[in-house]
Amino acid sequence: MPPSPRAQKGYMLVGMVFWFISRGIFYIMLYLLAFIIGGMDGPILERIKNIPIPRIQLRPRQQINTSNLNISYYTVLTGAFASPAETATHQGKLAEARIRSHVIIQNGLHYVCVGRYMSANEANITFEKLRDKGFSTAIVAGPVQ
Repeated sequence: MPPSPRAQKGYMLVGMVFWFISRGIFYIMLYLLAFIIGGMDGPILERIKNIPIPRIQLRPRQQINTSNLNISYYTVLTGAFASPAETATHQGKLAEARIRSHVIIQNGLHYVCVGRYMSANEANITFEKLRDKGFSTAIVAGPVQ
């Protein structure tokens, strides 16, 4: 039994929609391919060879001297700076990483600290989190005994 005229119209409609969508996708892909190839200069192997290699500058790790710091709690020091401008810049980097910090000013230095803890274990947890976020100069400081 042949399909009814209504079913034939439905099949035609589905076929036309599929053809239209697939044709549109084909033209979009062709356009993107032409756009990508059109922006190339020279053979691909030559372009790969000419890609500039970024130069990485390694800075020596900053040592924070905590011998002059007198505090009664444990904290994580992320930097010690002589000028308030450097301190503000460092605090801005911490704020961008969503880390709350405070500054202790003692003996002419501005110590940027994160957290106030009763035990060294609590401070070590924060220390590990800071290291994972890229603050490699962080150290745990606590009361002198």
